[in-house]
Amino acid sequence: MKIINKLIYSCLILIPCIAFSNQVTNNEKRVSSLIPRSVLFQQKTKRCVSLSPNGQFVAYVAPDEFGNSYLWIKELFSTKNVKKIIPYKNSDGIREMRWQFDNKYILIANDENMNANVHLYQIQIETGQIKDLTPLNNIFTKIIAYHLQHPNNIIVQLFPMNLNEDQKKNYKCPGLHKINLETGEMTLYSENPGNVAFWGIDNELNLSCILSTTEDNQVHITVKDNKNWRHLISKGRDGNKDGITSPFIGFSKDNSELYLLSDLQNDTVRLLKVNLHTGNYEILAEDPQYDFCSANIFSEENSTIQFAAIIREKFEQIAIDPNSSTALKVLQNLYPGIIRILATDLSSHVWLVLHESDKCPPHYFVYDVKTQAVEPLFSENESIGHYLLNDTTSINFSAQDGMKIFGYLTLPQSIEAKNLPAIILVHGGPWARDYWEFNPMVQALANRGYAVLQVNYRGSSGYGKKYMHAGFLEMGGKISQDLIDGKNWLIEKGYIDPTRVAIMGHSFGGYNTLAGLIFTPDEFCCGIDLAGPTDLVEMVGKMSGVGSSWWHRYFGKEEEFLKSRSPLCHINKITKPLMVIDGVNDLDECKGEKMVQIMREHHLPVTHVVFLDEGHVIAKPKNQRKLFAAIESFLSAHLKGNSVPISLEDDFSELIR
Repeated sequence: MKIINKLIYSCLILIPCIAFSNQVTNNEKRVSSLIPRSVLFQQKTKRCVSLSPNGQFVAYVAPDEFGNSYLWIKELFSTKNVKKIIPYKNSDGIREMRWQFDNKYILIANDENMNANVHLYQIQIETGQIKDLTPLNNIFTKIIAYHLQHPNNIIVQLFPMNLNEDQKKNYKCPGLHKINLETGEMTLYSENPGNVAFWGIDNELNLSCILSTTEDNQVHITVKDNKNWRHLISKGRDGNKDGITSPFIGFSKDNSELYLLSDLQNDTVRLLKVNLHTGNYEILAEDPQYDFCSANIFSEENSTIQFAAIIREKFEQIAIDPNSSTALKVLQNLYPGIIRILATDLSSHVWLVLHESDKCPPHYFVYDVKTQAVEPLFSENESIGHYLLNDTTSINFSAQDGMKIFGYLTLPQSIEAKNLPAIILVHGGPWARDYWEFNPMVQALANRGYAVLQVNYRGSSGYGKKYMHAGFLEMGGKISQDLIDGKNWLIEKGYIDPTRVAIMGHSFGGYNTLAGLIFTPDEFCCGIDLAGPTDLVEMVGKMSGVGSSWWHRYFGKEEEFLKSRSPLCHINKITKPLMVIDGVNDLDECKGEKMVQIMREHHLPVTHVVFLDEGHVIAKPKNQRKLFAAIESFLSAHLKGNSVPISLEDDFSELIR
């Protein structure tokens, strides 16, 4: 048995993350250090990593020597060979993978044909035998609850897919089913009145509480007392009122208390423990400026929260359980960057850990808390450590109206940070945010010589309610101004050339690209729109159900206002070069085809790239390489940055429409 101690492993895990120490000083060396697209956007070799309940094995999906995907089982802290279980023809469709508590079976929720029909499969490790536990047509299976006290039963929700128009009009959110993992028998567990967003299944597999929403935007936690239901907490989600912001995390061991993340009576999201009898709650973790984003109960033997996570400038995992605190601090001190505890065994002695930084792709390893032994597993990108990568730093600046705006800046390491071409890279959402992390697109752009600014504009999530609500009705308004203020901050610092600044983004970031070129045409020299909505009237008009009120608060619903902020209504104002990138399978409201057609009729500068086998996100690695080939060619033409010659493999010319 080979055990690598902490000190040795701390060196091993950092080797792929060490940038070349020699700074490149001339253009010839700069070009020679350009990272190939095949390295930047490569297929993840290991996926769906899962730790067994007994802590003795990890399972994952990976290709064999011939490139065929298989499910593999590795025995930990052992010299035994990795065991190949079954072939997996389409590992891209795996939505979730977990072990059964008996350590003999693995459960996989998989969209095998990549058509949003997700089935739950049970795989016997010893024989490789597969059983479809949800053998129905046109369903999307979601695992709701699986608990140690009832290891032979699992609760699932089956969403109908491929509905016709009449079915969509009369659609109600489905109820729950219970599947016996020994016999495969499936029975109805609970009906859904149509407005249940989250289900609280306690440790005894009883439906203990639900979170429901109403069309007037009220949110209720309702608990079950014997056969009767009563509202425990009722709050609105309008304006600055309180809200319940997450699925239920779990229950205390005796099922009398509920763990959840919420901004109840507070600006930021906190981790709470709620008494199901009284509604009183205890604050387990909070921060005055940043939202807590997740919490975990890994060991069902004691049913206590072990870790909570918050993203301040960086992702931080915090030990809520004192028994986990020392070991977590040991790992955080040894490995700079981000440490995420992904899973533990039932005893909490063996941890599955992910480590990453801005310059280090995610690495997986296993840590034995008792012996402090570490076993490295694998990296998501083994090749990129041989190249010079770039630091991402957290920044903030004052917007035009005085509001403090947050973001991240990545500067090329190989050249002086002065008068650089720049990309304002805008995140989607809009209720999302950028992070300090290893980001292949950011590293790719910086490697080509661009300063990359990621702005968490007002309306972004993670900074509390006031920060998010400040973005309501401000698309094409103060949100766009935040991006310009970020650009001006870069100019004041002397980092960038004001005449060579592009704006680029995906989804709502794509909308902001179009808004920037339309409403502030002198601020950017070109733009790249990936799947940005062009017609807000059409987009908002398609919002229905209890979630539509949230969209209406963010975007409004008055037609004239929506037209005033819709790119499709102001196409003639675009004067700078624009690249529009679409996936054929995307929603119609996020496709740029109509806008491109009008631009061409008016002889406006536009390039249209269309991927025939993608949707809202360009996900396949081979297509990601073609995507970046198109992006860097466009930027090189208009910003004079570096680019790698187009190879036959990355040729995107056939995608131009």
